[in-house]
Amino acid sequence: MSLTALIDIEGDDGLTVLNAKSDLAQTMRMQEDLVEARRLQEEVLEAMVRVYGGESPGALMARNNLAVTLSEQGNYIDAYKHQAELLEVVTRILGERHPNTLVTKLNIAKTLKRLDDDANARVHTKEALATARRYLDPSFPVRLQIESFAKELGL
Repeated sequence: MSLTALIDIEGDDGLTVLNAKSDLAQTMRMQEDLVEARRLQEEVLEAMVRVYGGESPGALMARNNLAVTLSEQGNYIDAYKHQAELLEVVTRILGERHPNTLVTKLNIAKTLKRLDDDANARVHTKEALATARRYLDPSFPVRLQIESFAKELGL
């Protein structure tokens, strides 16, 4: 079914429509159409927050996706702002040891590194690494990603 048909059925703010727009934005990002991907991701985030709430799973995913695109555009300051907001919410809702929380912390560390804030990048990475080692299996993908970045930082 086309996006236009979904909009005709659900309206612009239907969950299926917003998820389809999010998927389309991800495809655009992967095809390096970052300007259009960002525009669509901002639209999805605004609608998710307005209709379903800022702490809904869809809004959290939309905020994460937008932060990734902003980072890929080299807009690290705005990416960091979204990641910091996301970390506060996922930590409160999911807890410190949840894989999504750890990935968010890792993404913040990577953004801080790109902003030449190595000291804070190391702090976030050390925290994520300690939690991952305490609670995640050694072969768990998130733990492997954190360990890899920690090695890049010389930790």
